[in-house]
Amino acid sequence: MASFETSAAETGQPTDIKETTAGKVETYTQAQIPINIFPSSVTLRRQINFECHDNEYFEIIDCAFVGFNVVFPDYINDRLIISMVEHNDIRYMDMDYRPRYITGVNNDTVAVGCTRYQVIQIIDISNDTVVRTIPTSGECYGISCSEDKLYVDASDILVMDLHGHVLRTFPNPGVDLGYLTVDGDRFFFCDGFTLFCCDLNGNIEWEFDKEGYKDIYGMATDSKGNVYLANADSDRIVVISPDGRHHKDILTSFDSLESPISLDFDKKENRMVVRTTANESAFIFDVKFKS
Repeated sequence: MASFETSAAETGQPTDIKETTAGKVETYTQAQIPINIFPSSVTLRRQINFECHDNEYFEIIDCAFVGFNVVFPDYINDRLIISMVEHNDIRYMDMDYRPRYITGVNNDTVAVGCTRYQVIQIIDISNDTVVRTIPTSGECYGISCSEDKLYVDASDILVMDLHGHVLRTFPNPGVDLGYLTVDGDRFFFCDGFTLFCCDLNGNIEWEFDKEGYKDIYGMATDSKGNVYLANADSDRIVVISPDGRHHKDILTSFDSLESPISLDFDKKENRMVVRTTANESAFIFDVKFKS
């Protein structure tokens, strides 16, 4: 099986991912309608190689674009891994708590959920400073920031300001803890089995629960309102239309994608980062849409 070549990433010569034709798009109706808001191409821009010493192990299940950087919470090694998007420049920030989940707040700041320790840390990565440590009522899992509000999966969904004041709560729509993201007036939650699209009060608008799409981890939305899921069990990234009726695999094992576990989407630059567990790497892709 072919793989993403490091040389292609280092030289800036991208690898093209073949476009899936409209006829392969599945729908919940009998009609198969071309979805023009789906990506027309996904091209490898760069491979990020983490330094891995003898007997060193990584546990990275989330990631976030932050300004010109992409940040990975390295749970086992109590640190953040910070890589520039354009260059192979990696640095590390040691933490007092083990980081598990992460979301961008602005171009310099992240919010990091430290699950086991029941705290969220607001961190300025421009000077590696912990701005604030926020205690939570329970172990905090998925986390997302929208309009200076944090949405946190802590059994119930907590909505809080950046100082940690809880503004409101609503029930977790899934059967387990999981990933979440907020996009405008929509709240998305994935418990590993089902993707839920809700309003900002947690009322379910639609669900994506297709056979063959289990063991779902990372999640993000793009500038068109599509939802992306990392499906580690079947080695693919699936994109789902804003109404939940259509979906398409945009990266698969055919593209040598192995066990993707986390992803994020830069809506301004139309870029996607995917972290895999098959090797100590992550991949940044340019995503293009038909005009």
